[in-house]
Amino acid sequence: MPNIGKPSRGCQLCRQRRVKCDLERPACRRCIKYGVACPGYRDEQELIFRNVNPTNIKKRNTRPKQVTVRTSSSCDTSYPSTLQPNEAPIVVSTDTAGSHATGLPAAKPASLTSTIHEHWSVHSVPLVLNIYPALELLEKLYHNVSFQNNSPDSPLMWVTHLFSLTYIANLRYPTSSRRGSELETQRELGNYLTKTLRTVRHALQTREGVLRDDVLISVWMLMNYEMLIGSLQREQPWSPWHLHSRGLYSILKARGTAPLYTIRGRSTFWLAYIPVQINALALNSECPPESDEWLGVIRNVMDTDRSYIYHVSIFIARVCRVINQIMNILNNRDFSAASRGYHRLVAEFSAAEKDYDNFILANPVPATLTPPIQNFQLSGVIKGHRFVHLLLNFLTHDPAQRVPLNQLETQRNYSVRRIRDAAQSILDNVPVWIKTLAPQRGGQSPKLVSDALKIIWPLTTICIIKPTLPAQKREAAKILDFIGEEIGVRQAFDRAPAPKYIPEEAERSLILMELESNEKGEII
Repeated sequence: MPNIGKPSRGCQLCRQRRVKCDLERPACRRCIKYGVACPGYRDEQELIFRNVNPTNIKKRNTRPKQVTVRTSSSCDTSYPSTLQPNEAPIVVSTDTAGSHATGLPAAKPASLTSTIHEHWSVHSVPLVLNIYPALELLEKLYHNVSFQNNSPDSPLMWVTHLFSLTYIANLRYPTSSRRGSELETQRELGNYLTKTLRTVRHALQTREGVLRDDVLISVWMLMNYEMLIGSLQREQPWSPWHLHSRGLYSILKARGTAPLYTIRGRSTFWLAYIPVQINALALNSECPPESDEWLGVIRNVMDTDRSYIYHVSIFIARVCRVINQIMNILNNRDFSAASRGYHRLVAEFSAAEKDYDNFILANPVPATLTPPIQNFQLSGVIKGHRFVHLLLNFLTHDPAQRVPLNQLETQRNYSVRRIRDAAQSILDNVPVWIKTLAPQRGGQSPKLVSDALKIIWPLTTICIIKPTLPAQKREAAKILDFIGEEIGVRQAFDRAPAPKYIPEEAERSLILMELESNEKGEII
C-alpha cells in the first residue's frame, strides 16, 4: 500500500535523525548546532504525489530541460561564492539530449528542476585560500586534515569557518535588510569561536599538539579574526589579540630550536614570531628572552631570500629593548636615571638603525618582500624615535640640567625628521589598489584582506604618534577608513589616542624649535 501521509519538508539530515527541522534556509539551525553542514532540502516538486500517466511523461520528455546548480569558489578563484539567504539559484539550460550549452559535462536528463542547497561552510576553505594565496603551507594543511580521522574536530577547520563567516558578515551586514540575520550570524560565530578555542586548548595540552603546524596556524588565524572584528586594544595586554600572541610565543617556546633547521620549520617560525614582535612593540616591552637563541640559529642556517626578514627582526628586537628601558625610566619619573642612561640609550638605538641601513645598502631588498616587511621596520623606526623624543622632552624638565640643552635640541629635531620621513615612506608603500580608494570592479577580491591586515599596524602608528604631520595623519586615516568600510577589517576604525601611561613632562618639552611645531603651530 503506498504511503499517503504528508511528506516531511525537513532537511535531509533532520529526516535521517528523525528530529523536527526548523526549515531555515539555506541551512537549518539544528544542523548548525549539531556541528555539521546542512545537506539541504528535497526539491518541493518531489513532495507532490503524481499519477503515473504515460501521456504526461511523453509530454514532459519533449520539453527543454533545466538543471539548477550552485557555483563554487573552487570554480572561480577571483571572488568567493557565498550563499546569501535570498540568493537566486543559477539556471543552466540544456538541450533535449541533456548536454550543457555551457560546455560542462553532459548531465542525465531530468524531468524536474533540481536545486542543490549547500551550507556556506562548504566554501570556507576555498575562501581562506583565496585570502592567503601566498601561504602555500595552508593548502597542504587543509589537504592533510581532510584525510585525518579527527578532521571534523580539527581546530584549523573550526577557525576557518569562524574567519570566513566573519569576513562574509563584515561585508554583508552594512547593506543587509534582512531582519534577524545579523543576530543569527552572531550566535553562529559564537558557536564556532567556542569550538575553535576548545579544540586549540585540547591540542596544546599534548606534546604532539604543540608540534602540529595546523594548531599554530589556527592560533595565527585567531589573531587575524580579532583584527576582522576590531577587538585589538593596542596597549592593553588583556586584549584577545595580545592573548593569542602570547599563545604563539608559548608554542614557539615549547617547540625549541629543532624546527628551525628545516625550511618548513623556519616558515612557520616567521609566521608566528612577527606577530610576537608586533605585540612587544605595541606593549612597549622586550621581545621574548629566547629571541637571541632563535635568531642565532636562523643566522647560521637561513635561506638567502629570508635574510631580509631576519635583519628586520634583529632591528625590532633591539628597538623594543631600548623602548622598554625608556618606558621604565619615564614611569618611575627618575630624572637621575634618565640623564645617566641618555647617551647609552640613544647610542644603542642609533647603532640598531645604522646596522640595518648598512645591510640594506649592501643587499638590495627583493621586490616581493619590500612593502609589508619594510613597513614593519619603519613602524619600529617611528616607535623608537618617539620614545627617544619622549625621553628628551622629559630631560628638559630635569632641575639639575645634567644634559646640555643644545644636545637635546639637536637630537629632538633629528628624531622628529626621522619620524616624519618614516611615516611618508609607509604611505608611499601603500599598495596601488588602496591608493585609488575605489572599490574593485566586480567586487572586492578576498586577497585584499591579507594585504589590508599587513598595513593596518603601520598606518595606525602614523595616526597615533604625535610628531607625524597632520597631512600624514589625514592620509593614513583616509586609507584606514577605506579598509574598514570596503574590505571589512574593522580594526582599521580603532584610532583612539593611547592612554596616558607616561608622565606629563615627557609629553611637552620646555624647548620650542621651529621644526618641532606642526602645521597648526602646536608644540610637539
